[in-house]
Amino acid sequence: MSDHNCQPYRGLGVHVRVAENAALSFNGVEPRYTVTWYVHEENRFFPENVIASYAEPLEFAWPEEAVAYGQRRAHTFVDCAFVVSRA
Repeated sequence: MSDHNCQPYRGLGVHVRVAENAALSFNGVEPRYTVTWYVHEENRFFPENVIASYAEPLEFAWPEEAVAYGQRRAHTFVDCAFVVSRA
């Protein structure tokens, strides 16, 4: 499992956690990666500062791909929250 602190987005922190799993494929057992993203108050990532989190139901072939996807999904969540709060 690896943790990634991403750049703050719209005044909120973004944290992405990637976990490695073994998946059976035609080539035998291969690693696959799952991602959970967290949106938190801009200060350090602590469980009590988390505003929202989500474990994506997808698997990725590379950890970098999982990190990029998790960061994009967290940004989308923040964008949607800002739109709803302005309505």
